[in-house]
Amino acid sequence: MFSHNLPADVAEFYTIDRLTSAYSVSRSTLYEILRSGALKAIKLGTRTLIRRSDIEAWLDAQPSYLESLNAARQPRRNVRSGATA
Repeated sequence: MFSHNLPADVAEFYTIDRLTSAYSVSRSTLYEILRSGALKAIKLGTRTLIRRSDIEAWLDAQPSYLESLNAARQPRRNVRSGATA
């Protein structure tokens, strides 16, 4: 689907700081993603590490920009009543 291949010289694991810097995402957003279980992390002492392959798999599973736009334009349905919001 998408090619998110990182350069070969990138380490196998990312720290939180390195990942937030590399992808310009806030720490709180990253921790939300981790808490949701969408992205796996391991603890090594006090460090939180995220495997490069897990990052790539998570990125590949994300909708494309156009898919996100189209989804946002779709009327939302009320799950209980089936009515369009």
